[in-house]
Amino acid sequence: MNRACEDALNEPSPEPDPAREGIDWMRTKEGDIAHPLQHRCTESMMKFWNRADELGMEKMADDDLDQFISEFQTTGAKLAGALDGIAEAAGSWTPRLPWLP
Repeated sequence: MNRACEDALNEPSPEPDPAREGIDWMRTKEGDIAHPLQHRCTESMMKFWNRADELGMEKMADDDLDQFISEFQTTGAKLAGALDGIAEAAGSWTPRLPWLP
């Protein structure tokens, strides 16, 4: 069982279906695979974060801004948990484990 798990970990990740690019998955600037909705949410949160920095706003000092950014971060994390599996498997929920038929 341990050997099968190690073998599965050493296999390269499957490439996503090119026909589903922009729907179920996209490549980030860094070359990572992400779900487009999750990526847009995270990018938007970072724009607000950076803009607050540019304006000299202290995020933790303003309760509304702090809550807004915190909830944006939480939403991005939840979307990642819900959608990254779709992006990485290109819509396939079938695990690539050698002991499964």
